[in-house]
Amino acid sequence: LQGVLSLRHLITAPPTTPLENLMARDVISVPVELDQEKAAEKLRHYSLMALPVVDEEGRLVGVLEADDVLDVQVEEATEDIYLQAGLSIDETPNTPVLVSLRRRVPWLLINLTFGFLSALIVSSFEGTISRVAALAAFMPIIAGHGGNTGSQTTTLIVRGIAVGEIERRDLWRIVRKELAFGVSYGLVAGLLSSILAYVLEGNFWLAVIVGVSMMGNIILAGMAGSLLPLGMQALKVDPALASTVWLTTITDWLGFVLLLGLGTLFLKELGG
Repeated sequence: LQGVLSLRHLITAPPTTPLENLMARDVISVPVELDQEKAAEKLRHYSLMALPVVDEEGRLVGVLEADDVLDVQVEEATEDIYLQAGLSIDETPNTPVLVSLRRRVPWLLINLTFGFLSALIVSSFEGTISRVAALAAFMPIIAGHGGNTGSQTTTLIVRGIAVGEIERRDLWRIVRKELAFGVSYGLVAGLLSSILAYVLEGNFWLAVIVGVSMMGNIILAGMAGSLLPLGMQALKVDPALASTVWLTTITDWLGFVLLLGLGTLFLKELGG
């Protein structure tokens, strides 16, 4: 590979002009052994219509075109979406039932196991719930909203890693940003949750506990949502690998512990 020559320059230049005077020598190329996703990202990053592929000695062995990149990116995006839900890349709506069972059940059983652990956490606060039943009404709100907030972060991080926008050196910048977002939005969501709790139950301390729990879970969900995929990347594991499944489990645990733990500490103030 000596250089690149555009058709426009070839046609408009005088016929006697040597090609070495027309071609661009600073050529962006990729080695033949490079992963297709990384090659596609380089072509997209530099907005090229084609990308030369060379061997170890710099000899041209092929060309990656924009149409090829579209196919690769669709394939990789599908894989990431499936992995986030714990699905095999080969799964389709037309997959036979027995095959789907073999592929999907392991992840679902893992998720079910973590669900049992969530139930174990809640059952350990059974005494508190029996004395202040109102706490149980806010458990799904706090756990669910923390999961939704964290899932937004996880989706952004996984996508950023996939398209090359985020690298490991960006860890602390991302964590600081998500911490700032979590505190800011946590204050808003916590305040609204407190108002709702007070309107429904008329108990000031319950309103405070619900608000603090909501804010705390949102902040922790943002941290988990950013650290989980980046940690998986550091361990050489695909960041998309069921990140959302793990995240929602973590935010459930944190939400239950915060709400019921604070409820236990302030049991007298709650009238329990």
